[in-house]
Amino acid sequence: MGRRPGSASPLARTGFITLGVLFGLMATELLLQGWAYVAWQRRPIEGVPRPDVPAVLCVGDSFTYGMGASRSDWSYPSRLATRLGDDHGLDVEVVNCGWIGQTSTDVLKRLPGQLRRCAPKVVCILCGINDFGWQTQLIEPPDEGLQAEDSFPLKFRLARLAQAFGNWLGGGPAYARERQEHPFVGMWHDGANAVHIKPSGELVADWGAEQRNAYVYGINLRWRLDGGRLLLDVPVHDAFDTQWQMNDGKLSLLLPGSPKAIELEPGPPPETASGSGLTQDEARTLAARFRAGGHNLGEDAARALAVTGLVDEALEVCLEMQAAELPVPHTAVLMQASLDPARHAALQEAIARALADERATGGLRALMLRVRFWALKDREPEAALLALLESDFLVHDPTFTRVNLQRAEFSPELLDRSLDHLDATEEQRLAIKTLRSEAKTGTDGAEGILIEHLKRAMALCRENGAEPVLLTYPFHAPRHRQLITDLAATTETRLVPVRAAFERLLEHEPWEKLFVVDGHCADRGYDEIARSAAEAVAEIVR
Repeated sequence: MGRRPGSASPLARTGFITLGVLFGLMATELLLQGWAYVAWQRRPIEGVPRPDVPAVLCVGDSFTYGMGASRSDWSYPSRLATRLGDDHGLDVEVVNCGWIGQTSTDVLKRLPGQLRRCAPKVVCILCGINDFGWQTQLIEPPDEGLQAEDSFPLKFRLARLAQAFGNWLGGGPAYARERQEHPFVGMWHDGANAVHIKPSGELVADWGAEQRNAYVYGINLRWRLDGGRLLLDVPVHDAFDTQWQMNDGKLSLLLPGSPKAIELEPGPPPETASGSGLTQDEARTLAARFRAGGHNLGEDAARALAVTGLVDEALEVCLEMQAAELPVPHTAVLMQASLDPARHAALQEAIARALADERATGGLRALMLRVRFWALKDREPEAALLALLESDFLVHDPTFTRVNLQRAEFSPELLDRSLDHLDATEEQRLAIKTLRSEAKTGTDGAEGILIEHLKRAMALCRENGAEPVLLTYPFHAPRHRQLITDLAATTETRLVPVRAAFERLLEHEPWEKLFVVDGHCADRGYDEIARSAAEAVAEIVR
């Protein structure tokens, strides 16, 4: 029996249906993309200034971020806004785009998106010291990857919709089952610090307020799984390939290069665990509980004693933990005295006394020597180098030693004298001199990359209508200082000689007033960077 006139064949009908489905899917995809684009355009963007005032963009590393400041509003960008208003009568919006550990590579990659967001009139650039310590990579023309940030993320939205529908059919969204699939998801603590591993893939590590002077206000990372490995994506470095396992309800994390795993317990940390808000008597009570058998309270007791100014007693608890073969306290315990610059001298004296104790061996001795190195590297280079070398002989850490040999720029003569003083073996001498040679080679290569990246960063600023301003570091870094000074002269770029201002201050102010123990600025130091930068910025903004 034949087809009715005008009717389509089964094959044709199938084709029409297929085309209809395809067109429907395409229309749905376009509609989803449109919704996503509107939402992306309306997203809250951190660091967008007010449109009615000129903007100043500050880019760089931890010295721009404000590491060492007592509060975020004491970073140099925050103080710069205050200085421009109070000292120069200017209403200016200052945007802080600094981040811990950034190299010139990281700054250059992020700069195009930051320029588009902020449309600044001035860009203050303070970076480069990390180029001498990390494997900096040259971004080859034509600036590959520079436009990736802030672009609309093109993704197949229908696939995500189908996944959501599949999750619904499977009994609920994926995050509802995440806790069973990934038992490390949730809130954890080590007695003082909170780590929140979220189902969304975000990991937030929040250190207590009393540690903010020594570390950071909080770190936001992304986590993901690769088979059985937990990868932590760090903003400016390669992902940390972390080993994890559950032990009796506790989470054990072993970071690459770490000798010991971090043991975390479920839930938020106890309110008094960090030592914040405790009196000296309460801190001593905590130490007594540790000595009475509460071995898990040792680090908390040491931290509480340090926070309240009892540095010798804090170190005594550390020595007792070392003698009892308990886990070596973190360097943060020794950093607590840096909260008050007036305690820096007392900390150094306490460390000197503790180093003379026969119990000061192994990892604890190495940690104390590192704190001593950080405190002395800009003031007493010979004593600082001795501390660095002895710490390496105790706990060999080639990366730490190479980076600091590179940054501190110790002379070969001083290195030889220090090795002789420590009666270093031939093997130790060879290892240290090899690290120094690697440091010098790395420095020579990093200098060329830094100059090239800064030139391109300044060109990007000018192409976007912004005037670049180069800053030197506040600490003693002669090679970096000379590079930046020469670059500013050859490119006719404004220079803020921050180190020169600090050298004048150090003639009549103690080092401890300007810096915290690890070499980052204290509040007074960041205010001085802002004062120095405000003069150059004000000239441009006017």
